[in-house]
Amino acid sequence: MISATTDAMSVVLVWQALGPGRRHEVLDDRGEEFMVARLTYPADQAAQAINDLDEQCDTHGVLREDVPGG
Repeated sequence: MISATTDAMSVVLVWQALGPGRRHEVLDDRGEEFMVARLTYPADQAAQAINDLDEQCDTHGVLREDVPGG
């Protein structure tokens, strides 16, 4: 079954593969409409990591938003 979380997981996995030291932890994927994940990356790659994430979200049609307290 393809759902919003399937697309979101695709974004996360591709994003992680694009840079060394990138990691993810899925915090909540119980719904079919959203997924909450913690993404980490080396500080010196912040600009590129965020840019890559935005590009992957656009490619997969995924809306992302920052969640405070991460």
